[in-house]
Amino acid sequence: MDQFLDKIFILADAPVALFLTLFFSSIGNTFFPPIPIELGTIFGGYIVSEGHGSLAVIIVSTVMGMSLGGIILYEIAHRYGSHYFDKKFFSKLMPESLHEKTTLLVHRYGVWSFFLSKFIPGMNFCTIVCAGLFKLPPLRTYAGIIASNAVIFALLAYMGKLAGDHWRSVFNVFGKTTAAAAITVIVIAVAAYKYQAYRNRRKIIIDAPGIDTK
Repeated sequence: MDQFLDKIFILADAPVALFLTLFFSSIGNTFFPPIPIELGTIFGGYIVSEGHGSLAVIIVSTVMGMSLGGIILYEIAHRYGSHYFDKKFFSKLMPESLHEKTTLLVHRYGVWSFFLSKFIPGMNFCTIVCAGLFKLPPLRTYAGIIASNAVIFALLAYMGKLAGDHWRSVFNVFGKTTAAAAITVIVIAVAAYKYQAYRNRRKIIIDAPGIDTK
């Protein structure tokens, strides 16, 4: 475990490698939400508290990756409509109950729904898709996607940094290897849970009443 942490610290101390890793992981998270990019951002903040990496690189890379992925997803929904999301890969990410809640959310709050959706697992994907299907104005949508990611991931990174002192106390009590192993297990368990939840969701056909998706 110590060797694993050493490799993480080496990666964190290489700004370009750290940026690219988080950037592409964030893009992947947009299309495959079970990727635990939120936990990765918090852990990145902790690494900064240990004297490795850069908080600016962590925030910028995750915000840029999530925003670019979100804009691409919006454009797919906006240009190709609901039929594109009948495909097996996408339909599994949108269970009927979550799609209905997202439809109401986007109808009521518009681009502000991007901020609200960040607090509900899986809803960010649905919100962006609905924004495209409902033909929300592109510039306002881009701004909402970027702003919501900037706020959320900056907060997550700072939370990890501020929690660093508490985590170091855990290291002192239980030992560095045991504490790091526990954190790793938690990250893997959350990722596995999210992945299984999406696998179990039924395939649905997106059909928003009264919305022109052609």
